[in-house]
Order: sequence, then structure tokens, then C-alpha cells
Amino acid sequence: HKPVRASSGAAAAEVAAAHHANLLGAARTSLLLLPEDFSRYDFYMTIAGLSYAGDFRMQFGENPDKVRNIVEPNLAHFEDLYAPVLKDLEPFCAWGARPAELAG
Repeated sequence: HKPVRASSGAAAAEVAAAHHANLLGAARTSLLLLPEDFSRYDFYMTIAGLSYAGDFRMQFGENPDKVRNIVEPNLAHFEDLYAPVLKDLEPFCAWGARPAELAG
């Protein structure tokens, strides 16, 4: 996901709601793709991988570590971006350690 800055005014609420719905959709899709037990790191890797899952270039010529190279240096950003979504999903998921604790 790329950074998004909502405009001010009436459209800002619509943009914020659409952005949250997009993040929630990515999270739900990732949950369907992941096994029953997974880490937040796995969760973020799956979310980032959604953008490249159907891209045939990932099979030929693209860096096979592209998703990892996106996720690992940006774990804190993923945590911040998905915090509201994770809160929405708390009734359905038991979250494990934070990614920083996993990388240590």
C-alpha cells in the first residue's frame, strides 16, 4: 500500500472510509490464504504479496525477495497502517507477537 493523504472537507470522510474498507479487504483476503496458525509477519507478507500474486513477472526476471524486501524494512509502517483493521478483527483472531519481537 502506498501512503494516502485524505483531503479536507466532505470528501475526506469518504476517502478515509474507502481506505479503511480497502485495508480490511486485504486483511480478510490474507486471512483466507493463511494457515490457521501464523504470525503477524506472515500476515503482512501475505498482504504485500497480494499485489504480486497474479503478476507473471514475479516468475521471470523479478527479484524473488521483492515482497520480503518491501515488508521487512517497513514492519512498523504495516503495524501502524493495519492497527485499526487488526482492532476490527480482534473478535475473530488471536494475534501473536508483534513483528519486531519476531525479528529479534
